[in-house]
Parts: sequence; structure tokens; C-alpha cells
Amino acid sequence: MGFMVPKDSSVECIDDKFFSHTKSINNFFSTHYYFRNTLMIISSLLIDIYIIASFANFVLFSKGVKFLASLFVFYIMLIFIRRIFYNAIPDNFQFNFPGFPSIFVPYYKTSSFYYSPTIGILVLCCLEWDRSKNMRKIMLWTGIGLVIFESLFMVTLRKHFVADIFTSIYLPHFIYIISERYADHLIYDVVLKRNKDSPKTQTQNS
Repeated sequence: MGFMVPKDSSVECIDDKFFSHTKSINNFFSTHYYFRNTLMIISSLLIDIYIIASFANFVLFSKGVKFLASLFVFYIMLIFIRRIFYNAIPDNFQFNFPGFPSIFVPYYKTSSFYYSPTIGILVLCCLEWDRSKNMRKIMLWTGIGLVIFESLFMVTLRKHFVADIFTSIYLPHFIYIISERYADHLIYDVVLKRNKDSPKTQTQNS
């Protein structure tokens, strides 16, 4: 598989080719910071509303625990990786506080880029809406649109590298598939069955 490795692979720190392709857009946002901040506020507000709606849909209509299990595993892995892996903050980082707070979009500058919790939780919400019977198509495609826009926006403003975005998309998808297969089984078949076999239950049945 050596043909897949670039011949000139000696770079300092990280060389994201997408940064060079979006340099002009990054410069535009640097000059027109009011426009940048407005886009950040609007996109973050839409993300907050979407995630809150996803949690409400889960609480009101979901019959399983795979969504919560996926979130738990996703954030545990995120905390672990961000404790052991750091990289330099790229030049022209512009994802600063735009003047309005967000619940699920962090604005602080950090050297822990890998991977994006915002994109990851959006992907998990999309998967949960895909299994839902309530407004499935409109909420699913709204989430996909937010994932695409926020991914491009974050890379353009140097909040994340392209590798972070790819991991933030496929990793929560993989976690959700595993949780869908095993989480409900562990809760309903193992835990609840154990409760049925408890002494209290046996006393009531005797």
C-alpha cells in the first residue's frame, strides 16, 4: 500500500491542504468579521435548537437507550483523546466568541482539536431522527445540512482540521451502530431479567 503515501510527506506539525484552498475565504472573514460573527451566531443557534429538539424527541418518543449510550461512549473517548493528544493552533484561527453564547458550540481557543464534539453530536442526532417516526425526513436533512455547513465553516475558520471532521462523522456513526445492537439488549434483556430474578420479585410471585 506504499503507493497511497505521498512522496513528499515531510512537513512541520500538520499540513492541511484544505487550508490553502480556503485561504481567500479565511482572509475574507478576517476582514469582514461582522459577517463572520453573524454566521457563527446564526449557525450555532440553529445547532442548539436542533440538538435540543433531538433530546426532546428522544425523551418523549424513544423506547431505547442507544442514543444516550452513544453519547456517553462518544464523550468518554473524546475526553480520553484530548487528554493525550495536542497540536499547534493553526495560523489565522478565527473561531472566537462572536458576542452571543452557545450551548453546544464551544468558542474557546484550545490545542485539543481532535475531534469535533459539535459535529459528532449532530451526527448522532441525525441517526436518532433517522430511526424516529416524527418529522423524520425534514429533521434528518436539516441535520445533514448543519453537519455539512458547520464542517466547512469550522475548517475555513481554522477551528478544526479536515481529519477532525472525518473522524467526527464516521466515529459517532460506528458507535451508534454498536449501541443500537447491544445497548438495548444489555438494559432490557440483562438488567430487567436480573430484576425479575431478584428475591423481592420471587417473594411477590410466591
